[in-house]
Amino acid sequence: MADTPFHILLIDDDQEFINDFRILLPSHIRCDAVQSVGEAHRFLQEHEVDALFLDVDLGSGGNGIVFLKQVKAEWPYLPVIMISGNQDITMVVAAMRVGASGYVGKNPDLAKLKISIEQAIAENQLRWRYDLLESEIDQLKGELVGNSAAMQAVRQQMARLATVNSTVLITGQSGTGKELAARGIHRLSTLGRQPFISVNCAALSHELIESELFGHEQGAFTGAVRRRIGKFEMADTGTLFLDEITEIPLDIQAKLLRVLQEREFERVGGNRLIGFHGRVLASTNRDLDQAVAAQRLREDLLYRLNVTRLHLPPLAEHREDIPELVQHFVRLKAREMKKTLPEISPPAMNLLQSYHWPGNVRELSNAVESAIVHAEGDILEPADFSSVPTENPPPGTWEEAKRANEIQFQREYVSAVLARNNGNVAQAAREIGVTRQGLLKMMKRCGLS
Repeated sequence: MADTPFHILLIDDDQEFINDFRILLPSHIRCDAVQSVGEAHRFLQEHEVDALFLDVDLGSGGNGIVFLKQVKAEWPYLPVIMISGNQDITMVVAAMRVGASGYVGKNPDLAKLKISIEQAIAENQLRWRYDLLESEIDQLKGELVGNSAAMQAVRQQMARLATVNSTVLITGQSGTGKELAARGIHRLSTLGRQPFISVNCAALSHELIESELFGHEQGAFTGAVRRRIGKFEMADTGTLFLDEITEIPLDIQAKLLRVLQEREFERVGGNRLIGFHGRVLASTNRDLDQAVAAQRLREDLLYRLNVTRLHLPPLAEHREDIPELVQHFVRLKAREMKKTLPEISPPAMNLLQSYHWPGNVRELSNAVESAIVHAEGDILEPADFSSVPTENPPPGTWEEAKRANEIQFQREYVSAVLARNNGNVAQAAREIGVTRQGLLKMMKRCGLS
């Protein structure tokens, strides 16, 4: 897929100037032209453009300054460069105050005009990208919530990682928001308009994962009744996110390493090389050195993936963000359920702040959702957070104390295993070493059902 050319829209009522303007543009720039603000507005509603060149005085076609205000209201991050044969400085100042990114005169020296156009394009690409980056960072605060020093550092590092297309390895416990971080990096990057394809490697069997990643040809194996496009092909020039990379079998890791090195692969059962021009982001909740030692991760693949690393801290390390996170999830879940926005009582907030959240932000989100579902009033009380342990009075006997501690341990342990397996009860049961039915009984006993 070829890179999309830089696309500008020229709005000018002088056809001769439009012709000269187009001649001056480099070949890699696409230019469409209209002669009135009405045509321009319709064009912007139907097409994406990278910059506007707008004549100040369009005669019967409209007022450029007035239209500039409208553009800035509807497309605030779109650079607008004003054009005029009138070098009145007051007009230039007025346009800049409204939000124009630059000003180009209708200079009879066409060579100078060409230089002005190229400089304006280069400068405004940078400015647009910077403004968009600032906006996206603000949006990330709505997902990776928190104003603690730890979370501010995470968002700043994400913004830096978005400026390059290197492979990134995202580490952190289950439930810390690794996929949110991957999506944020993708959206901030120059690949942000391209596909973002996520693969949960832990949810795929050995038999399925190769076909899932690389695709297969018809007849490649029993059941391959038609050609299938894999995730690498789907990502194309975008971003492929491999969640829980250490769950990929070692032989498939070898194929993955080749794609990262050679930037090409073959479908299962195929013999045609297919190029991959996108970016790979990967995540794991495991200790990387231990994963290599236990032969869960190829060392050479680790070196290739670990070009840059982003670590997401557990919620226990930025507990000061819990009130903001709770309010965020209350607003989010209430809106999703179309319920009245509830308040949080001080005792309930104290309960949430005192718990250490082994399942991290995901567990907190689930607890808030459950509370909103079961709450009878408009105020969330401690009793509504049934999955969160409370401080109980000391048990009267040794046996009671032992049982209370066992239940609390089970609750925390099972919560952590469920979070690590994205809530999949069957997978969690296999990790613990019990049947699915046994795990469900355990969950009911410790108040997690």
